[in-house]
Amino acid sequence: MKPAHLKLLQSALFVLMAAQLTFGRQIPELDSEPDLVKRSQRALVMADSFFEDARQAYTSNEIKKGDTRLEEMTKALNVCVAALNAVHKSRLFKPAEMRVMTLSRRLHTLVGDLSVDDRGWAEYTERQVEAVHEKLLLGVMKK
Repeated sequence: MKPAHLKLLQSALFVLMAAQLTFGRQIPELDSEPDLVKRSQRALVMADSFFEDARQAYTSNEIKKGDTRLEEMTKALNVCVAALNAVHKSRLFKPAEMRVMTLSRRLHTLVGDLSVDDRGWAEYTERQVEAVHEKLLLGVMKK
């Protein structure tokens, strides 16, 4: 096999493994919803709920629990984006984009309220939420 083909094969294998890891980390409550539009809406509701749980955990000085809830929030947002991408209707992206923008603002405020030592995961999550927001904006702009 030529080196170029080998490199292409390795890249394809990496993409498949990454996809498997991504889909393996889904939230079971969302996977059971067959309607992709409803799945995206439920994912947004769950993301809001996970954020509230994280905020309360951080307020109670339960940093690990807050970090876990923020990770679950990110997973829910990724499920939302995946469901909307599968639907292929750009008009559905705008409401999700607006909700994620609000969530991003609230997360930014939360990060500012945390002590510098406790911000690590929250700052990482903030960058992930910004990436989700950008994906949703790209979906809004599709025709």
